[in-house]
Amino acid sequence: MNDPTRVAHVKAQAKKLAEENQYSIMATPWLLFPFERSFAMQGMDKILLNLAMVPDFAEALLKKIAEQCKILMGHFLNELGDNVDIIKIGDDLGTQESLMISPKMYRQILKPIHADFISFIKERTKAKVFFHTDGDVFPLIPDFIEMGVDILNPIQTSTGKLADLPELKKQFGRKIIFCGAIDTHHYLPNGTPEDVRQEVKRVIEILGPGGGYMLSSVHTIMNDVPAENILAMVNAVEEFGKY
Repeated sequence: MNDPTRVAHVKAQAKKLAEENQYSIMATPWLLFPFERSFAMQGMDKILLNLAMVPDFAEALLKKIAEQCKILMGHFLNELGDNVDIIKIGDDLGTQESLMISPKMYRQILKPIHADFISFIKERTKAKVFFHTDGDVFPLIPDFIEMGVDILNPIQTSTGKLADLPELKKQFGRKIIFCGAIDTHHYLPNGTPEDVRQEVKRVIEILGPGGGYMLSSVHTIMNDVPAENILAMVNAVEEFGKY
């Protein structure tokens, strides 16, 4: 992690993109973040058991991983300089139906680690912080806002309370930016182009008013998605995405 040459190419790439001035620049160093890295090191069942039964060890491991993440992120931000608009970080915290850990456990153990990492980033860049976390994380959105998350992704509309877009907009629409919400479980792979068009229209009409919505597919568009549906999504953005 503490080898600046790992990110030595970043400065030239970011400078080139900034000079072209065609897009906002989003960047992240290629690493897993604390919670996910702990899964990679120990296995999901082991780290979840440790969080419940040996919390001191689990917390120490998470903090150690976070320190390594900060070292690499520091080198990365130094190379980027001002040529970046969004810094992407994240940790998958949810499932299709709930959280992986309780809100109480998150706030006691993992939230302080996330908050420290976000503060570390914001002290070094004016870029917005983009936080990726899969699953139904509705109960933690106030925590994300409190920590300084600017953009929440992917708004997985096939899960739990995140499917209730009107409530999501009502409670948090003025406090955080939503990115995602175009379903990749059903509409994009299995719907017709008109189904996709109508879903894009629906989501924009709910999340778009007043701003604060970045339209995107919920997850990576896989090979099972027909090309016609991808085009339908893009065309629908152009049709309905002005407000």
